[in-house]
Amino acid sequence: MNNKVFWITYAVAVILDAIICVGLPFNEDNLILIAAMLLLLVTITIYHCNSKRVSFVNLIIMIAYSALLGYNLLFNSEHGAGCTWWFYLLMLSLVQFVTLVIYMIIKNIENWRLK
Repeated sequence: MNNKVFWITYAVAVILDAIICVGLPFNEDNLILIAAMLLLLVTITIYHCNSKRVSFVNLIIMIAYSALLGYNLLFNSEHGAGCTWWFYLLMLSLVQFVTLVIYMIIKNIENWRLK
């Protein structure tokens, strides 16, 4: 995989997350969502050094659910539905973060045992 493709995809993910964050009112709840999305982006960037393919796949997954849930959060949030979309976006970001960290730990242990 080309390094340019990863960084272009990364820029798309950052812009998408920025659009979602700018569209939300600034309060503590949305700050948690922003922190979770930034934490995931930083983790994907750090793991890019070890495995470009895993990082790229994680970015594609993040873009897919962020686009869908972010759109619904910004435009279909009447009558309390916004809380549901916010919760789904937060939980998917955190689940993906935890899954990526566990994968990183397992791969590092395997590499350590092979040496």
